[in-house]
Amino acid sequence: MDDSANYIELRIATPFGNQQTFRVKHVRIPGSEGDFGILPGHLPIISSLRIGLIEFKVDGKLNRWTCSEGYSEVVDDRVTILTEASESVIEIDINRAKNSKARAQQRLQENSVDLNISRAQLSLLRSENRLQAVSVLQ
Repeated sequence: MDDSANYIELRIATPFGNQQTFRVKHVRIPGSEGDFGILPGHLPIISSLRIGLIEFKVDGKLNRWTCSEGYSEVVDDRVTILTEASESVIEIDINRAKNSKARAQQRLQENSVDLNISRAQLSLLRSENRLQAVSVLQ
């Protein structure tokens, strides 16, 4: 019996050529207006993404991937997530995320004329997202 109708193809891609593909029954996506879920047979949709977590199960095991800003597209039973950066929570380097957070906080406190505030704020949000994602596993 073919149960392919019970699954969707999830593809997570970045502009740097990183791409992962999974066969899942459900995926939860951090949309810019709030989290939303996709099941097989979902109507086509395009949504912007916020910094957050993508959650899905593969062979019954929960997978969590961080993502930064981007877009998601659902067509047929395929979900494509295009994001600036994404990584599996189990691959996060905690020390690197802590250092990134500290650098972003320091830049924001310096309040320099040369400071790109929005870039520093996004860096802070991404590092906090990574640290929060890891804390759930501990």
